Amino acid sequence: MNKSMRQLFIAVLVLFLIITCSTFFWSIIYAPSLDANPENTAAFYHEVGMARGEILSSGGEILALSQKSDDSFNYQRSYPKGEAFAPVTGFFSIAAPPSQGVEMSYDKVLSSGNGSVWQQKFESIFDGQEEGEVNVETNIEAPLQQYSYSLLKGKTGAVVVMNAKSGAILTLATSPSYNPNLLAVHNSQEARSLYSSLSQRGFLTDLATSYLINPGSTFNILTSSLALQKGMGLADQISAPTTFKLPSGMVIANRVYYPSYSMESKMALSEAFSYSSSTAFAILAQKFGSQALKKEAASFGFGSPIQICGEKGSGSPMLSSASSLGNVGDEENLALAGAGEGSAGVTLLQEAMMVGAIADGGTVMKPELVKRTLSSSLEVLSSSIPSRLSSPLTSSQAGQIESMMENLTKVQDPSLGPLASVMAQVKDPSQADRSDGLAAGFSASNPDTVVAVMLQNATSSQAASLMDSVIKEAEK
Repeated sequence: MNKSMRQLFIAVLVLFLIITCSTFFWSIIYAPSLDANPENTAAFYHEVGMARGEILSSGGEILALSQKSDDSFNYQRSYPKGEAFAPVTGFFSIAAPPSQGVEMSYDKVLSSGNGSVWQQKFESIFDGQEEGEVNVETNIEAPLQQYSYSLLKGKTGAVVVMNAKSGAILTLATSPSYNPNLLAVHNSQEARSLYSSLSQRGFLTDLATSYLINPGSTFNILTSSLALQKGMGLADQISAPTTFKLPSGMVIANRVYYPSYSMESKMALSEAFSYSSSTAFAILAQKFGSQALKKEAASFGFGSPIQICGEKGSGSPMLSSASSLGNVGDEENLALAGAGEGSAGVTLLQEAMMVGAIADGGTVMKPELVKRTLSSSLEVLSSSIPSRLSSPLTSSQAGQIESMMENLTKVQDPSLGPLASVMAQVKDPSQADRSDGLAAGFSASNPDTVVAVMLQNATSSQAASLMDSVIKEAEK
């Protein structure tokens, strides 16, 4: 080889190495920072205009998909089930980054499979495969979700249906909702205007996981669990006076379910539960102390946000707000917490978890919205594994509370039939003149399926009636 040829060969080799290294660094090493750069319009247009993966129900119904469009974005995100499934899917829009549901928590998987946008684009040059072909299958049972949402239409409230044994979230419905198709339009001004309006009106808030409601007498599950662990039996007599005066002068009063309250009333623990005796559980909380009550609440999931969707590297996790006992630093607030009043706040999902622990023999399972991820050829790429959060009760103790829940249903709403349930009429702390209804329970014939319902400006009976309808639908 003469000198000129050798020099040309070296020059070509050097240029090849420069191009290879440059491609590697820009496509792999610097890809995350490029994707995250808000000024990177190329990445933004690429992501919005790509064939994003599908979101599916547990039965395979399509909840979200990308379809070819005739504009510069190439693909249009579409939600065939619309507003009924919005808390599950979330939305993908040019108005804002994915910030809700599966679109948020599996954003990286849906948009670029197992790599970044730039990495996937680089690989597609060589393998010819379409980008973003990983689909996400949820645990949502589409007919039950649709039915629950239909019962909520025209109301403000939420429904959670959960499998007590696996933690799978079968329904996550809220009303009012929004239509994610309207946010997915490619008109940026229209999308941003609607996003701003929905945000201001609170329609983007999932009431099942983000709204904190006073637990009322549903909290008696937790206090009763503590009583059983302290050695009390269902027949043990406890104080349950007509009223219980607190140091500030505030009075905790019993409901009218029990026919013969007096200031000297005593009743069995089982009766106090069945008749939702606020005074009895306020006095019990004072007896056990704040530390014991806090520990018991934590064992049921109180105190920390609960991740219900997402896996490592898939996107921003979807979290349920942390339920709280509120202030229990003094005897007065401790008594209020024991009665399910005061500053305590729970999510509807937490209510389902609490009742689920009773249905599953004392075990609190981690709630999970997603079942698995699938390739376009239906190959399983990852699967959610049922995970136990804690076991606050023994199987025997859970059975004892279940029997009290069954009797509570007979006492407070016999029209519901053979259900194990808890109900509460609670005050909205933000609106003193408003009372909300709360109910959670399961059928003895199908204890694996737990249903929790919250209705604003409603009675506990109305919430319980809706719960009963959903339980019957789930049994079909």
